[in-house]
Amino acid sequence: MGSSSKKYEGAVSWCAFGDAEEGDVTRAILRPNGELVLDLTTQGYVYSVALKEKSVQEYIGNWFCLDNGVESSGTARATLYRGTRGDMLYGSWSEDGRYQWWVELVEVENFRS
Repeated sequence: MGSSSKKYEGAVSWCAFGDAEEGDVTRAILRPNGELVLDLTTQGYVYSVALKEKSVQEYIGNWFCLDNGVESSGTARATLYRGTRGDMLYGSWSEDGRYQWWVELVEVENFRS
């Protein structure tokens, strides 16, 4: 990877036992040091995710969500798949059970907000 951070926006989805949730990636930054941070929104909730590259394209870390002054958190892991029309994360998400989650990432010059 180059010496500058990559910025992304996109969509996020979670699925467990047939139930699915969808949301937006309002910002994601892939830093040269292997850190990948994302801000996600779904159903009025805002999640902050901090992942660190464990091995080539394999990321592991934690998520945090503040709801009415109560913070919840859990673990997340994902593999980063690169493509010509965008990148994708796919992995597991721990929150009141285990979910599969995937994130479609589109590189942007600047964030919308």
